[in-house]
Amino acid sequence: MSTSFAAALASIVPPLGLTIDRRVNTSRAFPSPKYPRRVQSKAAASTSSDPNPTADPAEVYAVGETADDGEHIVSAAAWVVARQSSLDPDGRCGVFAMYDPSDNMLYAGYAKDAISAVRTYVEKGLGARVRVAIFANRATATRVNLRAEQDRWIGEWIDSNGGGETAIPPGNTAAGAADWTLPAEDWGEQPASSTAAAPRPKVDGDGNVVSPYAVTAAASVAAAADVKEELDPNRKLAELTVENVDAALNEVRPFLAADGGDVEVVGIEDGIVAVRMFGACGTCSSSTATLKGGIEATLFKVFGREAIKEVVNLDQGGEGGKGPMSLSVEKMEEHLKKLEGAIHNYGGSVKVVEVESGVVTLAFSGPLALAQSVASSIKGKFPLVKECKITQV
Repeated sequence: MSTSFAAALASIVPPLGLTIDRRVNTSRAFPSPKYPRRVQSKAAASTSSDPNPTADPAEVYAVGETADDGEHIVSAAAWVVARQSSLDPDGRCGVFAMYDPSDNMLYAGYAKDAISAVRTYVEKGLGARVRVAIFANRATATRVNLRAEQDRWIGEWIDSNGGGETAIPPGNTAAGAADWTLPAEDWGEQPASSTAAAPRPKVDGDGNVVSPYAVTAAASVAAAADVKEELDPNRKLAELTVENVDAALNEVRPFLAADGGDVEVVGIEDGIVAVRMFGACGTCSSSTATLKGGIEATLFKVFGREAIKEVVNLDQGGEGGKGPMSLSVEKMEEHLKKLEGAIHNYGGSVKVVEVESGVVTLAFSGPLALAQSVASSIKGKFPLVKECKITQV
């Protein structure tokens, strides 16, 4: 089996560097995961009769600070607890992937009630961690769209792990499907889909993977960027500056304004362009599609993919939003203050020492696993953080 999904890999969140500096002058560098990490829940394989799994309060809080945009892998037990009270019963339709404690994909699927599905797998001990994309727009939450996104995730995983059949998640193979089969859900008149074997993803005429986000919520912005246009490899590229980025965004601003939104440039750091979407765009459930399908594509066209590593949306959703925050000592301290209670309960303490050039230094005391959890929470909230150095005191 050989399939190319290189284009899909561009949307993956950059890895987090974490260094633990000990008093005995030794350090340990943790491997950089493909996605942001969280500490595994102690209740990952729990079979408690409680309707929700038991989860670490710190993990539950960290999950609450992330968006269900398909770009985070978190504790499955903590996700169920956090989302049980925050997601509307009619807004739980989504795609999910279950992972083992080392973030190896075990199964990717979709469900009308993603919370119920993930809870079932947690109770069965089928996966300790989860990645979820909730389709908040009911018009796009069709089985066809959900299946297409499921296919993309599976293909993305296969492609990044050698491209062979052995890379297929075990739950998506014919041999392993039985363990992952859930009771049928009522989808009305929507056509049924098989969940037995790993399918091939839906692609366009150029062989590019088609995401339901790109073809629905961000259609007008993507059209403005003309993302399918074949670009001249010898075209003159603009210099990557704040002023030039702001000028380039004028191409998509009319389409954002038509939906009551706008975008501004916050800054550029090591090839990462930080923008802030506000108005209707800041709170729209499809803002990720708009960011990737329109804004990022436009900037790639103007500046080239070598100059721009990624475009991130800062402070998404305003003061009460769940999106990433711009990097500053004050906002970092504000974020850690929210974790203060949970950190204290686990015998730890943390203080911001320095924030410079994307490197955050913290003074920390407590268990090593708790330090990892704090670092992951910081990366999830502050995408411009390149490394989190934790000095044990």
